[in-house]
Amino acid sequence: MKLSPLWRTGPVLLALLLILPQCSSKSRDEYIAEGLVHLEANDTQEARRAFRQAIQADPKHADGYYHLGSVLNVLKHYEKAVEQFQVAIRLDPTHFDAHFSLGYALEQLGDKEGAEKEYAVFHRLNKMSKQLEQKRQKSG
Repeated sequence: MKLSPLWRTGPVLLALLLILPQCSSKSRDEYIAEGLVHLEANDTQEARRAFRQAIQADPKHADGYYHLGSVLNVLKHYEKAVEQFQVAIRLDPTHFDAHFSLGYALEQLGDKEGAEKEYAVFHRLNKMSKQLEQKRQKSG
């Protein structure tokens, strides 16, 4: 009796199916949650690592860049923080927290005009979000 090639690869496929779930990485949101826990514990290095992994898991989502920028603000690496906030805003122009944090970083770098501009955008977006929430509550 001749064995088919599938029989020989079957055990390998079965082993891969058992191993792969253990190798799967966390989701963007899981990395962000992990980073926030580390940030709350003032473990900025682990927070940075987790937020970078969130960015790797989903490079087109603004929150990873925003949170990484927040850690850089805490560490007073304002120029690098500005870069992260700008990426977050490019990906989501309505991310009002990123506008506020960018304003703060710019202010720390002495760019008062840039900071005021970002604070104004923050206030405008924040006001709009509150109005939208009020409309949702009235209609819902």
